[in-house]
Amino acid sequence: AHGEQIDVRSHTAVIDLCELVIPLADQLDAGLATALRRQAARACNTLGNYSADVDKDATAAIAAYGRGLAFDPTNAMLLRNRAGVQIEQGQFAAAQADIEAAAALEPDAPRLAALRRDLAARARRPGRMRESVLGCGARCRGCGGPANLSRFG
Repeated sequence: AHGEQIDVRSHTAVIDLCELVIPLADQLDAGLATALRRQAARACNTLGNYSADVDKDATAAIAAYGRGLAFDPTNAMLLRNRAGVQIEQGQFAAAQADIEAAAALEPDAPRLAALRRDLAARARRPGRMRESVLGCGARCRGCGGPANLSRFG
């Protein structure tokens, strides 16, 4: 879906520069600081998309989306994109948390329904219950928590 070629070094340089300049911008002009945060978050999103779709590097993609969220914690697109990669990686509890956070920010985003369907479908696959159980912890009465992992494979 996001297969465009990018210059990874240029995107990383923009992100690094924003990281250095934002503290100064905070002191001079709040609007400038906000614009720099948004620019850095967009660059992180593009880098994450490239890592996921072109490089096929889920770890780098998740890290890029997370770095973007450090710049702009209310960026629902970053949350949705990270959730998509987390689902592919079997990180169901983390994906669920990101989907819910994105839904709180943009409840009508069309991709939310697809992410929820994909999460439900992949979490039901044989051998996939283990991460879900670890994510729920001992509070889950339905599965009995991590002590009962052997029941789920």
